[in-house]
Amino acid sequence: MSAGSDADPSVIRAVPSLRSGDPWYSAAGSVDPSGRESPGDGRSWAVFPLRTQGHLRGVLWLGFDDVEGVAFGFGDEVRRFLESVAQQCALALGRVAATAAEHEAAVKLQQALLPRRFPAIDGVAAAARYLASSEGLSVGGDWYDIVSRQSARAVAVIGDVVGHDLAAAASMGQLRSAVSAIAVEAEGPADALQRLDAFPGGETIGFATVCYVDYDGRHHDLRYACAGHPPPVLLPPEGSAVLLGEGRSKPLFAVTGVVRREARLRVDAGSRLVLFTDGLIERGDRSMADGLDELIRVCEKHRGLALPEFTDAVLGDLTRGTSLADDVALLCLSLGA
Repeated sequence: MSAGSDADPSVIRAVPSLRSGDPWYSAAGSVDPSGRESPGDGRSWAVFPLRTQGHLRGVLWLGFDDVEGVAFGFGDEVRRFLESVAQQCALALGRVAATAAEHEAAVKLQQALLPRRFPAIDGVAAAARYLASSEGLSVGGDWYDIVSRQSARAVAVIGDVVGHDLAAAASMGQLRSAVSAIAVEAEGPADALQRLDAFPGGETIGFATVCYVDYDGRHHDLRYACAGHPPPVLLPPEGSAVLLGEGRSKPLFAVTGVVRREARLRVDAGSRLVLFTDGLIERGDRSMADGLDELIRVCEKHRGLALPEFTDAVLGDLTRGTSLADDVALLCLSLGA
């Protein structure tokens, strides 16, 4: 028995079932329903159009070799079996098509909730990328944003709301709006996270992780805080990339009474800051520490690229050939450029 690639292409062109929707059987040496000789090389053929919901999803064709000169026959029992197999194949293809459509809709919804452009801020350039998970209907809570405080002061935020459904996407939209409003008035990252703890919609979100950065380009002053979120990577114009592991506290809305911390440092003009969600580095076959080490190596490897190309290269190196179980958000900044 053979299928697909072993069949004579004339079988596909000649099979009436593709037009009628019915299975087509042809024993070796017989005549097909259109009156033509059976195509092929003496084998018996069974061809099934795979249809679901009125759509032709594909074609299953099977070729049966003669055994000791006896042509393969298609009795009622054999036909019922083959048609049952074809029906299962059609249903499987239908599920694949439906899953692909659902995944595309989920990705479009997620992307619609993310900013399409960032405000112009003196001395700050930004590039962001979002990559959907490989799951079917998986709407993640990954997000990012940049808020302008003054002409040369920027707040950059990246976060992840726990969950992979429409509720997570809705919560992400709420949280992003809250951050945009709070960032304008907050004294710094710790104060911003403290205000988010009191966000009225927090009890419905569950919990979320956030990395909040406040950069003053006039003084090259960087303040940051991470609420349960992976630490950002700082890539100076010269020297090794480093993880900014200070200023850490628990995720938002997880527990009450959390004291929010922040860290502060001066950065050299031309430095790059890489903010990301955990989907970029987490894999089932390695630890998060190993993922962070790889991220640092990749950032250093591509440091000579312009910011958009740098962002694409980092994302590509860390996700290429990987079936993503989680969404990925990546926000790269050039500071003092």
